[in-house]
Amino acid sequence: MIKGQRRPTKAERAERRAEAYKLYAQRKSYREIGSILGVNYETARQDVLRAIKEATMPDVEEQIKKDLALLDQNLDIASRKYLQTEDPKDFEVINKILDMRAKMLGSYAPSRIESVVHQVSQEDLELQQILREAKAKKHNEVENA
Repeated sequence: MIKGQRRPTKAERAERRAEAYKLYAQRKSYREIGSILGVNYETARQDVLRAIKEATMPDVEEQIKKDLALLDQNLDIASRKYLQTEDPKDFEVINKILDMRAKMLGSYAPSRIESVVHQVSQEDLELQQILREAKAKKHNEVENA
């Protein structure tokens, strides 16, 4: 942003993104889009990417809702069938449906857990020493090989 120039409002940025997308759809390069809209190449590229994301996200979320509803219907059917027959194959179907549902909801997505150690015990120090010795031994074996 040029010094002394005011920052565009949220509405102005949304309007610029829509215009950037229209120009992109007309096969304009990011540099051409930036020149037309008075922004640099990177801002033009980001505007186009955000416009695409904003346009597709509601569709994706709606499709996920539909897929989850279908899985829930199939789960209900499989559960009723299993209660009547107690067939292990029906139980496997239930587990597969539950697994698919969990994946769609992101239950298997990795998560980061941080922990802080406030107190170090003597066992911790001994374990650290054992690890250092094992690493040193492995390093020496590699060097001598």
